[in-house]
Amino acid sequence: ILIYLPFMIPFDTRAELFRQLIEKDKSQITGIFSPKIQGVVSRENVLFDAFEQFGELRGQQFKLPLSVEFINQFGEKEAGIDGGGLTKELLTSIVDSAFYVSNSNADKRGGMRFFNATSNFQLYPNPDYFLNSEEKTFHLQMLRFLGMVIGKCLYENVLTDIQFAPFFLSRWTTTPSFQQRISFDDLKIYDSELHENLSKLLKLTEHEIDELDLNFTISEKLQDSPEVVTIDLLPGGRKMKVNQQNKLQYVYCVAKFKMDQSIAIQSKYFIEGLSQIIKPRWLLFFNAYELAKLISGGEKEIDVEDLRRNTALGGYTMHDPTIVYLFELLEEFDNDLRSKFLKFVTSSSREPLLGFKELNPKFGIRNSGPDTSRLPTASTCVNLLKLPDYRDKKLLKEKLLYSINSHAGFDLS
Repeated sequence: ILIYLPFMIPFDTRAELFRQLIEKDKSQITGIFSPKIQGVVSRENVLFDAFEQFGELRGQQFKLPLSVEFINQFGEKEAGIDGGGLTKELLTSIVDSAFYVSNSNADKRGGMRFFNATSNFQLYPNPDYFLNSEEKTFHLQMLRFLGMVIGKCLYENVLTDIQFAPFFLSRWTTTPSFQQRISFDDLKIYDSELHENLSKLLKLTEHEIDELDLNFTISEKLQDSPEVVTIDLLPGGRKMKVNQQNKLQYVYCVAKFKMDQSIAIQSKYFIEGLSQIIKPRWLLFFNAYELAKLISGGEKEIDVEDLRRNTALGGYTMHDPTIVYLFELLEEFDNDLRSKFLKFVTSSSREPLLGFKELNPKFGIRNSGPDTSRLPTASTCVNLLKLPDYRDKKLLKEKLLYSINSHAGFDLS
């Protein structure tokens, strides 16, 4: 039923079962004396250092606890003891470096772009690999590693702020008996302008189509290069003219090329890495949009009362003025500010899918002393807010807003 008729069972129930299956799998491979996989990673070169340290591992090894030591920008080892939270810090740092599409990130990666983004910022593998396959082996092995990273995030219940495109996510739940179907409507997500132009093409008369002089090819420009590559959409496509009879086939071929052929090999390696950590049959419980919720936590509003019930305090009680004022402010904040607050403390702007009881380590607030000139800080690796004892709501709001809007870095002390 879970595989063939998953919609018969509520999503929350399937998500809970998914977590139980992972916990059972963990219990079979880890124990009190389980070895930890050691690694040293530079903050300045997180992605490539992590790939060098862990890229050759296979699933059973990468499922084990990681013991990570970070090297700061000055080449010094960061102080602190890894109690498990640095695994989360490593995973979120890799995600920040590898998945966010930006020129600064690409520069840090030597110009390499592993993912592209749709117009609404949903990710899919960069099709440039299909068009220009230089450094083929390294690119594919990196995609396999990134698949393992996303698998490890799911395995460790680490939420990320990235959104994958539905046509890419649907490949994650594809098996030989469940072949992926390309929908022309999905092209609207991939490229709304292309979808609109092809929709107009379907409404043209035979004479108007003839004037366009189209054939069954597509021309693609490589990123950061003037080179244009022309590809046949069907064998002998350059000799096949688009006409009134085959225009629907042409539109389908364009959609299939964009969302299937041009990312097929990249997706294969990514999913191979993902499957090393998460058993493929577990993903069959969900559709593409539900998988997006598992990865990022969904779009629901942050429940402040649920956060209050699942907060651990150090040096404070729930009745202390600073804590009372903090939760009053969170209730008054709109969801955007609550999201910024949550990202400041946990590195994810979304509430865990099944509530804050799922957060590991538990959300914590520690009294960092009476010096009210100091700002709140956070250790995202252990979901800990270090909050001076302000005892003044106006001052607390001023300091808190400054911190959560400053995009301050990670603090491990």
